[in-house]
Amino acid sequence: MRPVGEGSTQVLPVQAGAALPLERSQASALTIGLDAMHCRPDISLIVSSFERPSNLLRCLHSIAAQKAAHGRFELVIADDGSCDETRDIVRRFAHAAGMVIKFTSHPHDGFRLAQCRNEGVLASSAEYLLFTDGDCVLPSDHVSLHLQHRKRGRVMAGRCYRLDAEASERLSVGRIQSEDLFSLVPRREASRVYWKGIRAKTYELLRLPMRPRLPGGNMGVWRTDFERVNGFDENFVGWGMEDKDFQRRLESTGVRCIFTETRVFHLWHPRHPTYSHNSLDTANYRYYHRAGEIKARCDKGLSERRLAGFSCDTFDPATRPAATASPVRVGLETEN
Repeated sequence: MRPVGEGSTQVLPVQAGAALPLERSQASALTIGLDAMHCRPDISLIVSSFERPSNLLRCLHSIAAQKAAHGRFELVIADDGSCDETRDIVRRFAHAAGMVIKFTSHPHDGFRLAQCRNEGVLASSAEYLLFTDGDCVLPSDHVSLHLQHRKRGRVMAGRCYRLDAEASERLSVGRIQSEDLFSLVPRREASRVYWKGIRAKTYELLRLPMRPRLPGGNMGVWRTDFERVNGFDENFVGWGMEDKDFQRRLESTGVRCIFTETRVFHLWHPRHPTYSHNSLDTANYRYYHRAGEIKARCDKGLSERRLAGFSCDTFDPATRPAATASPVRVGLETEN
């Protein structure tokens, strides 16, 4: 089988000075994308999404504003089968910004975040994987800090500030470009995240099991460690527990979670219908706490997703008109 990324469209550099797309955006120089001399990036940024195009657009703008990471990362949007304008927004953003974006998807059948992330990894090529969500806005140093602090045998966690509805409405593209994000964080939320960070560092020093907790919206892990546990367990369907399970299986192989000063700003949105506080009384909770030995390598993960296949677009305005890009089925059908 041909690995995803090999024999596909070559990733080309973003043209400096390209204007950012769509309404509310202003022309801005881009310093992201893969340098023509580097076919393989240092880091794959994988963004999960589902039918919140306004939030995803702001996430994309924050990725376009990354500094000190020129030519070092690739971007994959891992979509959960959106039936709205999500795909078209990603396509137009890639075309107008002059940047390559891969877009994975599948028919929507419930909340399948684990499947989305596995598909995103299969479509990526870097040795280091950085996960976030399409409703998160990244500070301009987010990618560079993950690159700076990554360590072998460690999975990196960071802060996540939850913005309320009013603050989320005020988080505009202009504010992203001006790097004025922290001023939107309510004082109570800033205090919560501060003390959570203090506890996380204490847990890390004490080497407590399953501490600090691993947040999927701000998580960096080496591909070799990800593949060793077969990625995320796709038996988790619905909100919650897939991150905790992933951390538990990583720890069983000796990979520890470390806390860093990276931050993301989570945009408010209504909770998913399957949400439950701490996932109590849910199928995911019962599956996580199932009886018997929990193996490090899950039975329904990355390898099984590779065999099952999924849809993958590559929006590359440098090689073909974005409007004519069509999805490619990735999986057994790509075998030579």
